[in-house]
Amino acid sequence: MPYEETPVASAIDLPVPDVPSLGVVLVDLRSCRVVQANEALLALLGISREELARAPLELATPIAQESRPVLATALAEVAASGRFTPFELTVSRRDGTGRRVWLTGTRHPARHDLALVYVVDITQSCQLVDALRDSEERARRLAEASFEGLFVHDGGVILDVNDVIPPMFATTREQMLGRNAMEFADESSRALLRDNIARQYELPYEAVGRRADGTTFPMEVLGKPIPFEGRIVRVTAVRDLTERKRTEAALREAESALLHAQKLESLGVLAGGIAHDFNNLLAIVLAFTGVAQRHIDPESPAYGALREVEHASRRAADLTRQMLVYSGRSARMIAPLSLDEVVRGIAQLASSSFSKKVALELSLAGELPQLAADRSQIEQLVLNLLTNASEAIGDEPGTIAVRTRAVELAAGAVDAATTQATLPAGRYLELEVRDTGCGMDESTRARMFDPFFSTKAHGRGLGLSAMLGILRSHGAGLAITTAPGAGTTFRVYFPVADRIEGPARPPSVAPAPRREGAVVLIADDEPALRRATRGVLVSAGYRVLEAADGAEAVDVFQRHADVVALVLLDLHMPKLDGREAFTAIRAIEPHVRVLLTSGFDVREVLEGMRGKTVSFLPKPSTSSELLAAVDAALAAPAP
Repeated sequence: MPYEETPVASAIDLPVPDVPSLGVVLVDLRSCRVVQANEALLALLGISREELARAPLELATPIAQESRPVLATALAEVAASGRFTPFELTVSRRDGTGRRVWLTGTRHPARHDLALVYVVDITQSCQLVDALRDSEERARRLAEASFEGLFVHDGGVILDVNDVIPPMFATTREQMLGRNAMEFADESSRALLRDNIARQYELPYEAVGRRADGTTFPMEVLGKPIPFEGRIVRVTAVRDLTERKRTEAALREAESALLHAQKLESLGVLAGGIAHDFNNLLAIVLAFTGVAQRHIDPESPAYGALREVEHASRRAADLTRQMLVYSGRSARMIAPLSLDEVVRGIAQLASSSFSKKVALELSLAGELPQLAADRSQIEQLVLNLLTNASEAIGDEPGTIAVRTRAVELAAGAVDAATTQATLPAGRYLELEVRDTGCGMDESTRARMFDPFFSTKAHGRGLGLSAMLGILRSHGAGLAITTAPGAGTTFRVYFPVADRIEGPARPPSVAPAPRREGAVVLIADDEPALRRATRGVLVSAGYRVLEAADGAEAVDVFQRHADVVALVLLDLHMPKLDGREAFTAIRAIEPHVRVLLTSGFDVREVLEGMRGKTVSFLPKPSTSSELLAAVDAALAAPAP
């Protein structure tokens, strides 16, 4: 792709999310030059913003020479088709350290001549894989250092054995002497052994041994001819590889689990980062749509078109909420609930869509301890499990059995739905969903939590992957039993809380009297979102001050504390985040009203703010929801 000199940096003002641990760069696909990059990317690469803007992306970043064509090809693919094939590469930082990163990207939703490239640091995960391989090598060396059994045989007839051989083959020395050595080899290995003896083969190789009781085991064999009592015989060393094979299999399984967990973790980071970015874009669309609707006759076709824009934006917001659920960072309303009640209600709802050939059996414990959870997310989890079970059965006759009960688990008995973890010992509520459907093979099971993966022709969405995010956010565990043709059983384990508090809900946004002329300070690092919010508030009669980050918000408030009636504070900002800015602002004026905004978990927002009067508005919100929240916050008693 030829490089063009284009003044993109000054001409384009589009938001780039500043999500911790996720590097994001906005690239002009015509010139391959950087338009914008977030602080996380600059910190990861160890370069300045000025250095990044001097040359095309593959030349400006400190990546290996051999990886540059791969990056150029990926950008060309995005420009041509909108697809970005993810890949790994190594960057060499100026301080001499190297970082392993994973790149993926997409065409910008609003500007198809731009690409959003996401960069995730996977160095630590790669180091863990290397450590596993080192452990495997150490285990192999220890196994090789174990005692060897020795045969002395002539023409296949056993002349002598050392003390290691008889227990290895579950027999005695006396029962072995004079017998043919091939009797102690499995039928599958006899031809190989005969051929190597005939060729006087002197390198180690693997074969299968047979014990006197008929059981078999893997063994390593090494034979050499030696003089013995005036003639040449063959001495064969045999090593039992059973433990080594078991160790190697366990390490391969652990490495596979680690790589799978790394993939899920990376996808979770990407899902959370992308959802945060799109939530801001949707907030802008919804806000400006609301402003436009205020200036248009409700009976006009244009007003109806704007209603369609609002409807589509809400559907897009539903998708970003699913992505946040997958990442484990969605907004949650934690409250006491009955697991049996949720299961009974969702089962009644879901069964109406099942095939008439599918029987639904409920075995609910009753009198279970209450669960501290987000009702909507638990309902979604149960619905996903039942839907998945129904689709696994298809049009064949089958049964879906659902059971709830309280159980005591020992430490490590069940895997937690988090990376490299197991559930601690304690009391749990078990939800079991068992179907008699088609079951899953290992390939399908390995991918069942991948976003948008489906074995169905028309499968779409985040189904089971969203379920994994729900389990993560509730500290729950998961056990799966499945086999092709044998159905699937999901067992979900929710921890029983020692003490259940009331729901951590945001303040009510019921209609309240409007304080026209009141001054609202908007603190958000997205310029377009600040403009949209300003437009909504100004059109409603409010006066507005703006700040682009947490530090500027504190500075602006300090200069105008006597007139600011409300601070609208984004939780995720550079320099000072929302919590830090909140603390500093309340230190200046303890009685100022604050309305926090975020697309992430409301409990995360309110963590550490107990006893402090604060309101919360989730992103994205419509202009009417924004105004209702501002009106309510201003009408509430001062802190």
